Amino acid sequence: MTDDRVTLPLTKTRAAAEKMCAAVCTDPWTGEVLPGGHDPACLTLLLAERDLAMAKYIAGGFDEVAAGEVFGEHLLGATTDHLLELSREDRERIFNLGYFTWVEQQGMSIEEFRIRKDPRFWADLPTIVTDWDRMIDEFNGRTGALDAV
Repeated sequence: MTDDRVTLPLTKTRAAAEKMCAAVCTDPWTGEVLPGGHDPACLTLLLAERDLAMAKYIAGGFDEVAAGEVFGEHLLGATTDHLLELSREDRERIFNLGYFTWVEQQGMSIEEFRIRKDPRFWADLPTIVTDWDRMIDEFNGRTGALDAV
């Protein structure tokens, strides 16, 4: 059985999704496309998830009015009703949730992960943001990730 979404003519959204599939499956250092980088299943999944989210949350489209409504409701209208004052144990538990993402999935060493417990790590973070911006710009330039957006 074939999926018609994969054989549709390229649209701006589909082109962006294809670039995304290639980008997430591209070695960031060499630019080499890793196995599955142009997998139609990846593209189909991205487009299907996008379609489901659009139908569920913004069926009428997402224009400036919708953006203003979302901003007002979820950012300006935010209250402290659902905040929890955390104990040291609670904060430790939440911090440790990052272990799976950073160490298990991203391959970070446990030492690099534990550095995040030191408040100086977070205080010094803004000093390296410009380096990250430069690296993101270089990556986007190599992969063409923003060309279709």
